[in-house]
Amino acid sequence: MGEFIQNDDSVKTEREAVHNLMEAACSIRHDLDSISSDYGLSRSQVGVLYILKEAYPEGCSRGEIIDGLVETAPDVTRLVDRLEEEGLVERYRCKEDARVSIAKITEKGIDVFENARGTYLDYLRNMSKILTKSECETLSKLCKKIKSNLSKCNPLERTA
Repeated sequence: MGEFIQNDDSVKTEREAVHNLMEAACSIRHDLDSISSDYGLSRSQVGVLYILKEAYPEGCSRGEIIDGLVETAPDVTRLVDRLEEEGLVERYRCKEDARVSIAKITEKGIDVFENARGTYLDYLRNMSKILTKSECETLSKLCKKIKSNLSKCNPLERTA
């Protein structure tokens, strides 16, 4: 984590918890990146397809896609552009406001997403070999607690 906290025993347990959480998240991201790449997609592109599949047949604006992503993507417009080039997404202008572009998943996009989804679901089912349902529920509650408390305050207030 850095030498400035390495030898501070007052935060040893917390440091270890954060370190292990970050390593676990890194492992999960790596696995999900690997699954996505098997389908010629990035993890972010799979996320966009998921959001658009949930909004099918209406589609979503760029802002709605950004709001639905777990991790912020640097350029959602380019993500959608690449999906459109592959024929997985199509875009049209909003009838109420021509400045707004709506992305909609295509039939080809649905097929690719459903194939990738099956592999993702197998990955999630495999978690039962690592964690019990109860442990998954506890982990989920703890992660929500961390997220809700860390996103509410600035870094200097987080120690309170």
